[in-house]
Amino acid sequence: MLTTQPAADVTINLATSPSSQVITAPASLTFTPSDWNQAQTVTLSAVDDTVHEATLVASVAHSVSSADSNYASLTPDPVTVTVIDNDPANPPTSLPIVYGGPWTPLPVGFAGTGLGSPYTTSLGGDTGTGSAKFDDSGDSLVISFNQSPSTLSYHLKGNPSSGTATAGTFLVQQSPDGSNYSTLHTVTNKNNTEQSYTHTLSATTRFVKFIYQQKTGGNIQFDKLSITGSPWLAWQSSYGLSGPDAEPTFDFDKDGFMNLAEYALGGSPVDASTSISPVLTRLPGIIRITTVIRINDPALQSTAETTTDPNLPASWTSTGVRQLTSVSQSGVAPGFERMVFEVDDGGSPRRFIRLNFVLDEPAP
Repeated sequence: MLTTQPAADVTINLATSPSSQVITAPASLTFTPSDWNQAQTVTLSAVDDTVHEATLVASVAHSVSSADSNYASLTPDPVTVTVIDNDPANPPTSLPIVYGGPWTPLPVGFAGTGLGSPYTTSLGGDTGTGSAKFDDSGDSLVISFNQSPSTLSYHLKGNPSSGTATAGTFLVQQSPDGSNYSTLHTVTNKNNTEQSYTHTLSATTRFVKFIYQQKTGGNIQFDKLSITGSPWLAWQSSYGLSGPDAEPTFDFDKDGFMNLAEYALGGSPVDASTSISPVLTRLPGIIRITTVIRINDPALQSTAETTTDPNLPASWTSTGVRQLTSVSQSGVAPGFERMVFEVDDGGSPRRFIRLNFVLDEPAP
């Protein structure tokens, strides 16, 4: 607001510097002799791009124009504002990641803190250059990627300063945003025997961190890193599906099976001639369904459900459905399992059974 009533309209124009980092809304304000003492609000917003830039101080300058000479001669002080970037300093890389060095300099998607001089030897038969060395408390390695992961694997070896074990705590963590991490695995007092580790990552994970949380003695040797991508996304890519064609509920080849069902049952989303239909068998008092289902994707949930009235969506239930054990797996492809489900008909004139698939995974 103005401090005194003007004799004419007063317009204040706003200009940001650098203009590429901050915008104002509105770009100007006008006060009249009747509303000069009524507050008007200007909103400052940082320009949200995808490039990491250092924290900076921007300024908002004010220029005044008015027929009132008392106001026309004024030059208000600029307002300063701090812009903090929300983009990672290290741009993410794509999955899958298979890496074993060199550990300096690090590739795109990798950020290291205090890793010291890398070892010249490799772990796990890795063909990369040497292996990373975690020398001190707080030494860390962060890997950033841009899509849903599946599994994480790596090799570790302790290199004690004395004795048979490195004294300290080494953490393996995951995060969806690079700020809030949860611990996947803790290695305490790692001995000097090389060891491989494998973990299943959350589908929402976009950052993995390795950190020597506390060193008491000795260091940690790290190598042969692998982060596999989501099987679902890899499956889409293998058939050239993208955009709306890759949606789980889309039936690309119009064979009656949605993409997600094709994925779960081992079918082809682009070839309608591929047979993946489960086998339905009617036994005395029992309905049985036999099918081959994918088991190599933790994000895929498969259930068998039953009802006596398919027109009532809420009536479908897994209660009463049994999964048989000791089912032959002859001829079943790796990553799949032959499953048999059955339900008693309960004397009902009609009994239905279905397979329900849910992919607990965010869109890419």
